[in-house]
Amino acid sequence: METSISHKINIAAQKAAYDTNVKRLLSEKIILAHILSGVVPEFSGMTPEEIVPLIEGQPDIEDISVLPGETNMPSITGSNTEDAVPNEGKVTFDIRFSVKIPRQKGSIKIIIDIEAQKNFYPGYDLVTRGIFYAARLLSSQLGTEFTLSSYNNIKKVYSIWICIDCPQYAVNTVTRYHMVQENFIGCFPKDKSRYDLLETIMICLSDGIAPKSENLQLHRLLGILFSLVLKVDDKKSFLSEEFNIPMTTEMERMVADMCNLSDLIVEKSWQKGMEQGIEQGIEQGIEQGHGQGVKTMGQLSIKLAKDGRIDDISLAMSDKSYMQMLLKEYGIDSCD
Repeated sequence: METSISHKINIAAQKAAYDTNVKRLLSEKIILAHILSGVVPEFSGMTPEEIVPLIEGQPDIEDISVLPGETNMPSITGSNTEDAVPNEGKVTFDIRFSVKIPRQKGSIKIIIDIEAQKNFYPGYDLVTRGIFYAARLLSSQLGTEFTLSSYNNIKKVYSIWICIDCPQYAVNTVTRYHMVQENFIGCFPKDKSRYDLLETIMICLSDGIAPKSENLQLHRLLGILFSLVLKVDDKKSFLSEEFNIPMTTEMERMVADMCNLSDLIVEKSWQKGMEQGIEQGIEQGIEQGHGQGVKTMGQLSIKLAKDGRIDDISLAMSDKSYMQMLLKEYGIDSCD
C-alpha cells in the first residue's frame, strides 16, 4: 500500500514532469507567436503565422547556469537560463528568446521572457517579481547588446507572466505595466524610444476554459493547453481547428504526454484524498449518522484532491473552522 510520503513523492515527480511539459509546449514557436500577437503591442494586427518567422533561433527550456555578461551572447537565441549575480542570488527564466519587429527600415529586436506561474500568492507580489525579471533582462545586455558608451543599443524587454491559478477577481484579465513620459513643468519633446525599454505583462487565466470571445482568444488557447480534464483528441481538435495550430508529431506527443500526466495526477490525488477523507471521517464518527456531513466533506475532498491539496483534507477533518473556510473557498454549502 502506498504510504503518504511515497504518494507525495510520486505526485511531486509527476507535477514536475507536467511543469516541464508546460514549458516545452509554451516554447513552441506557434504558441509563442499567439502570445506575442495577443499581448505585445509591437505585434498588434499581425497573425501568429506572420510572427513565427520573426522568432530567432529555437527557444530552449534547459536550465543553463551562466555568469553576468554571458546571459545573452551576441546572437541571442531562446534559452531557459540562470542569471547568477554575486550577492544577489539566482534568477531563473522559464523561456527566453529574441524576436525581430519589422520596420520600414530594417528591423529591431526585442527580448522576451515567458513565465508560467501556478502560485498566485507565493508570499510577495508577482508584479514586483515580474518587474525585477524584466530589469535583469535589461541589465544583463551590458557587454553583449550594448556597452557603457552605447546605451542606445539596449534592446527592449518583456517579462510575460501566465498565471494559472488565479483568484476570482483576476481571472481572464491581461494587465500591462510599462513606462510613460509625464511632463511636470514645460513640454519636453516626446521620443518614446528613449524610455520605452521595459514592460511586464500579467495574463491571468480562469480555472476552466475561457468562452469563445475575441477578447479572450489567448486565454482560451492557454486554458486548453493547460487543462487537466480535456482528453488528448479534444485538445488536438481545439488546437488545430480553432487556432490553426499544426498537429506535428512532436506537438501531438507533447499534448498526449500532458494529458496522461494530468490524468495520473488527478486520479492519484483523488484516490489518496478519498482514502484519507474516509479514514478520518470514520475515526471522527462523521459517517455514523451524519449523512449530509459525509456528502459535504466528500465534495470538499474531491475538489481538494483534484488540486493536489492532500494535507488540507486531513487538516479540515481535525479543524472545523478550517473546514468551514475551505467550504467557503470552494463555494460548497455547509450542513451547519
